[in-house]
Amino acid sequence: MTARRTFLTAAIVLAMTACSDSTGPESIDIRGDWSGSVALPNGFSSSADFQQSGNGVSGTMTISGSFVNRPVTGQIDPSERTLEWSVFVDCEEWTGTLGINAAETEMAGTVRRDGSGCVPEVSNVNGTMQLTR
Repeated sequence: MTARRTFLTAAIVLAMTACSDSTGPESIDIRGDWSGSVALPNGFSSSADFQQSGNGVSGTMTISGSFVNRPVTGQIDPSERTLEWSVFVDCEEWTGTLGINAAETEMAGTVRRDGSGCVPEVSNVNGTMQLTR
């Protein structure tokens, strides 16, 4: 009876692991140079040079008229195919969430400039960002 129970338990475990999706989300590679635009509420050109370690992102970003080659950090969510990023410029915090297309050649989404650390009346400005490589 014990051998039969052991065999059945092993068969159930084997069947469960065979049916599970163990591959997880695919990896996403956004390393390299990107360029594009920001609408916040006026139009600006933007560029970024990303380095990547796993899902962590670092590098530099430029938004014309606002900042040039500032350090950017972020995190990729491979399940959602998004990049959450942030840049600190003096008393402003710039953040965004960009969706990454399947070919990994375009990213688009939201950008937010929080200037409340500078002048409370300025506070938040929301817009959109698009980058291509």
